[in-house]
Amino acid sequence: MHPDGHTFRIGHHGGVADHSELSSLTATLEELLRRVSAMTDAATSTDDEAARELVSLERTLSGALRRMRRLLK
Repeated sequence: MHPDGHTFRIGHHGGVADHSELSSLTATLEELLRRVSAMTDAATSTDDEAARELVSLERTLSGALRRMRRLLK
């Protein structure tokens, strides 16, 4: 339950997630994004396929993090 008394209905399953669980998942996504970003920055041009995949993964994680933060508002 959110501090203001609201619960979150998540997805078509109708499950309820509380604010602390969403905060924890958001923190985990933030850390994962930091780690992938560091790997992306360190990727060399000798492995273009890996670099492209890391950039794609970084974008996907960024989008997921934005969505999680919206849930927390």
